[in-house]
Amino acid sequence: MTPIMNKATPFTETAPELWLLGTGEGSAKLAAERGMAYAYAHFARPEKAGIDAIARYRETFIPSGLREQPHVAIAVFAIVGETEERAEQLAKAFDLWLLFVESDFQPPYYPSVETAEKRRLSAAEQERVERNRGRMLVGTAEQVKQQIETVAEQFGADEITIIPNIASHQARMDTVRLLAEAFNMQ
Repeated sequence: MTPIMNKATPFTETAPELWLLGTGEGSAKLAAERGMAYAYAHFARPEKAGIDAIARYRETFIPSGLREQPHVAIAVFAIVGETEERAEQLAKAFDLWLLFVESDFQPPYYPSVETAEKRRLSAAEQERVERNRGRMLVGTAEQVKQQIETVAEQFGADEITIIPNIASHQARMDTVRLLAEAFNMQ
């Protein structure tokens, strides 16, 4: 039997950048000790503790063969609509998805805007939705652009990664397009 030789593709001249995604002190410390870039999961923990963790990451960063300087990305949930009303519709579907994901009932599908509009929330679910809204940036492209700039400044980010985790492929593409236009990135 002839051994099968597998090779990874594509072949490149450079190694991929290594990032550590985390939500606080432990992951920031590890990234700093290893000389890695650090991506903070704002979408999971949009808290002041993240600002402190990033500051300590920068202060304690040890240059390595991976990178000479600390580098921070902030990963955010971004929901953008052509209008505030459309953004809110998309956000309601996302609210429902988060409720499902954080419960014992894992959704077999992503709820549509129509499903979210019809769904009544209990008082406990409404409270959870209000808490979760702090995990996302919602609005028109200009509004979300301002929110991104605020988060970037507060957290000392070198870059922002958006996560347009919303109901339809077209809505996700629209979010990216609208933000690109708002940031003059076409």
